[in-house]
Amino acid sequence: MSATPLALQQATILQHCKVLHLPTVAGQCAALAAQAVRERHTHLGYLEALLAAEVDERERHAIARRLKDAHL
Repeated sequence: MSATPLALQQATILQHCKVLHLPTVAGQCAALAAQAVRERHTHLGYLEALLAAEVDERERHAIARRLKDAHL
């Protein structure tokens, strides 16, 4: 049984995300892609949403790390 082109694309995307240290992109790319199709977003709209999710998650982790380091 061979993998479908879509499955191969998804596996490749997940591998790239791992190499680039983009865990949020890896975790949300499929859901945001489905949402983009449903809501007829452009490619740039999809990319913007995906990158915004990564930035938001990194900011959340940075705040949590600073609070922990400050012993608050």
